[in-house]
Amino acid sequence: MNHHILKRIDRHTALQFFKFLIVGCINTGLSLAVIYILQNGFDVKYTKANLIGYILGVINSFFGINYGYFKKKMENLSVRLCYFYLFSGFVTVFSIYA
Repeated sequence: MNHHILKRIDRHTALQFFKFLIVGCINTGLSLAVIYILQNGFDVKYTKANLIGYILGVINSFFGINYGYFKKKMENLSVRLCYFYLFSGFVTVFSIYA
């Protein structure tokens, strides 16, 4: 392992990385739990359960990143959420077809 690279990473960068990692893990766990509960507890079809889990995961990610990481205030919440959904949708479509 190259120790020169590790020496360049400061504490702030490491903290940012771990915050994103935690938000991502919580987001994935929430999405999977919602999908599992909807499919097994309420007999919802996979596609609908996946869509609902994805939407809730994006909302969770939005709040986790904006308030846990950037510490943004509630101003323009609906506009920021719309932009976040558009960006998340673009990334999803790009990852499917790229």
